[in-house]
Amino acid sequence: MIETFFFTFWTKLFSNPDDFFQKYLPGNKKWPPYFVLTLIVFGISYGIDRIDAQLIKNDLKGNLDEIPFINNWLGYWIMAIIGGVMGGSILYLIGSWFFNVRLKWSKGTGNITKSRFIFLYSGVIYGWVIILVTFTGMLLNPKPYDPDSDINLWDLSTLCIQLFFVYYSIYVSYCGVRSITDADKFRRKIWFLILPVVFYTILYITLFVLVFNYIKSLPDNLSFPDDSPFALCMPSFETGVN
Repeated sequence: MIETFFFTFWTKLFSNPDDFFQKYLPGNKKWPPYFVLTLIVFGISYGIDRIDAQLIKNDLKGNLDEIPFINNWLGYWIMAIIGGVMGGSILYLIGSWFFNVRLKWSKGTGNITKSRFIFLYSGVIYGWVIILVTFTGMLLNPKPYDPDSDINLWDLSTLCIQLFFVYYSIYVSYCGVRSITDADKFRRKIWFLILPVVFYTILYITLFVLVFNYIKSLPDNLSFPDDSPFALCMPSFETGVN
């Protein structure tokens, strides 16, 4: 019975978010189902994001060897769990507060409890995905980040999957606002759908351009291993082809 409810609960969040929020997060309960688990998953996914960003940053600076502890799976998961839960909890409090501010900007009745629940449960959509992707990657790769490895179909597929669920979590968040708040129809689309999509799109494009320009600015005599992910870009830089 418990197993059936667990499966139904999370399946509904992913497949029918409107019904999910109406059924499980009406605001008449102190805690929704699996609140602690959701907060933990949310935090761990935040920790994974931060560690991945740090590994890439150190690699681009050429000092990846300075953080060997987090570039092995044991250290990686320890930091993701401990640091992620702590940092994710702070993000949850700040993010849900701003969520409530946007709710008011949408001419809705401010409700910090509903805002926290919608923010958390929509955010955990991406959380479950990135944890599953990372766990699968642990089974396929000897360490979390290997600059000498080839970019393969798995890497490209998981990148596309993660990007999809970032945007899908925005939609789920909008569904929560639409389902259990009184926010204005037009304004909620602006604050919870259109602007977040635009923000993340600009963010990802900017990050790509910054990394691209950084690699392009490296000295001509600096070379990456032939099978390094960054080596794919280098031939065009060396030959002057745009």
